[in-house]
Amino acid sequence: MRTHTTARRSLVAALTLATGLTLAACGSDDGGSADDTQGSGVSSINESDREATDASATADEDPTTTEDGTVLVGTLPDPEPGLIRIDGAEGTLTPRANSAYLAESGNRINQTFTGESRAFQRLCVGEIDLVDSARPISPAEWEQCQAQGLDIVQFQVAADALVLAIKNETDVGGDCLNTNQVNEIFRVGSTINNWSQVGTNFDDVPLRTGGPDIDTGELRFFGRYILNSPEPSLSNFAGSYRVFQDEDDTRIFVVGSATDQLRTKFLPKVEPRRERFRLQLQQALRVLADARAEVKVAVAEQKKGIRDQRTPAARAADDERVRVAYAARGEAVTEVNRIRAVYTPLNKRYLTLKAAQARVDATNGRLGIFRQSYYAVYENLLRPFEIEVADGDGQMNCIFPSPQTIVNGQYPLSRQLLITTTTRALKRPETSDYLKFYLQNSRTFADSEQAISLPGKDIQTQVGWIDSKDYPNFASVDGGPVEVQEGSMAGDPETAPPPVENPAR
Repeated sequence: MRTHTTARRSLVAALTLATGLTLAACGSDDGGSADDTQGSGVSSINESDREATDASATADEDPTTTEDGTVLVGTLPDPEPGLIRIDGAEGTLTPRANSAYLAESGNRINQTFTGESRAFQRLCVGEIDLVDSARPISPAEWEQCQAQGLDIVQFQVAADALVLAIKNETDVGGDCLNTNQVNEIFRVGSTINNWSQVGTNFDDVPLRTGGPDIDTGELRFFGRYILNSPEPSLSNFAGSYRVFQDEDDTRIFVVGSATDQLRTKFLPKVEPRRERFRLQLQQALRVLADARAEVKVAVAEQKKGIRDQRTPAARAADDERVRVAYAARGEAVTEVNRIRAVYTPLNKRYLTLKAAQARVDATNGRLGIFRQSYYAVYENLLRPFEIEVADGDGQMNCIFPSPQTIVNGQYPLSRQLLITTTTRALKRPETSDYLKFYLQNSRTFADSEQAISLPGKDIQTQVGWIDSKDYPNFASVDGGPVEVQEGSMAGDPETAPPPVENPAR
C-alpha cells in the first residue's frame, strides 16, 4: 500500500505518521539504499580533494562520477571523526540544542547558516551531516540526493506557526482567509486598505497591517510561502506594512496600549458623571448671569432714585434691592466655583479617556503577524483568523491555529522544525548520538524558545528509528516523496488504494 504524503499547495509539504507526527523520509525506488552499496556508510574511495559538486568531470576523467556528472556515494567526502556538520536556517532550536549537547559530549559541532536550499544541496553531496530547516525537503532536492544514492530521513523536533490576528471582539465580517487573500493583503503594490476589498463577505472596516522585521525566521517563512519570494525582503511587502521590533509593539498596534485599554474601562462611569456636572455648571452660569444683570439694574435704579430725589422709603427699597442683588450674585459665584471645582478635573479626565478610546477605536481592523506562542499568551486580546489553502477546489476548509493542527502541519502557516539527514550519516555514531540527544530534550528546547513541542509518543517513535536503525522507507511517486509501507502493492493499480490527504492540503 502506498500512502501519499499530502502537500500544502504552493506552501509547505508535510509528511505525517499515523500518530499525527509530521515527519519525512525518503528512499530509492528499488528499495536499495546508499548503505547497501558502501558497507560502512562512512568510508570513501576518494584519492584527491575533488569537489563533490563538480559535475563537469566525465566518467573518463574521473572514475568516481557517472557520465551525467553524478557523484557516486562511495566518493562523497570523508567526514571528520568527532565532528557534526550542520547547515540551514536561523531562528530554530538547534543553537540551544548544540550548547546543551556540547556541555555533555566530547564531540564537536560546526554549524553554518547558508540557508535551507543551499544546506540541502550540501547534504546531497556529503558536505554536511544535518540540515536544520523549517520546511521539508522538496521533491527536487530529494531527487538530487537520490541521484547520489543517498536515502533521506527527516526528524521533526518541534513546530511553530504564524498567526494573523485582529483585536478580539472586533468584527470585520469574516473569520477565515485563504492564502491568496493573505498574499493580496501583504504583497508589494497592494492597494487594499479596507476589509471590504478582501472579499464580498467582509465589512467596510479600515485595514492596516504590521508585524516583525524581515530578519526574523518567521517573516522570512511568510515571505517565501505566502509572497512566493525565494529570498524575501521588506521590498516584497506592501508599502503600508508597519515594521515593529518586537511582538509587544505589534500587539499595541493591533489592540492598543494596555494604558489606553484600561482607560476606556473607566469611560462609561466618568462620561455620565461629567455630563451631569456639565449641565449643573451650565445652569449655575445662567443663574450667575441673571444675578449679574440684576445687580446692574438694581444699582442703576438706586442711582436714578437719588437723582429723582425719591422719598426715603423708596430709596430704602432701592438700597435693599441692591443688597439682595449683590448677595444673590455672591451666592451664584460660590455655586459656580463649587461646581467648576468638580467639573474641571472631571472634564480633563473625560477628555483623556475619550482620546484613549479614539486611539483604541482606530485599531479596529488592524491585522498583525504573530508567532503562535505569543498569541497563546494574549489570546484574550487577539482574534486569530483561520487559514485556508487557496487550491481552487471551491471548498472551504478553514484551519484554526491550534497546537494540534500546527504540529501535524494541517494549519497552512505552520513551520515544522526539522532535522534532515541521510542513512549514510546516521551510521556515524556522532550523528545518531546527537540526534537522540536532540529528540529526547526537544520538549525542553521548544519550551525555552516558545515553540510547540511534540507529543512524547511521537518523540519516542523517532528515537526508536535511531535505536533500531529501522528508518521509514520512502519512494518517489508523482514527483514527490511518499511512504512505502510493508506489503506495498502500489505497482498493481487494482489493489493500490487512492491517495490519503489531510485537510487543508
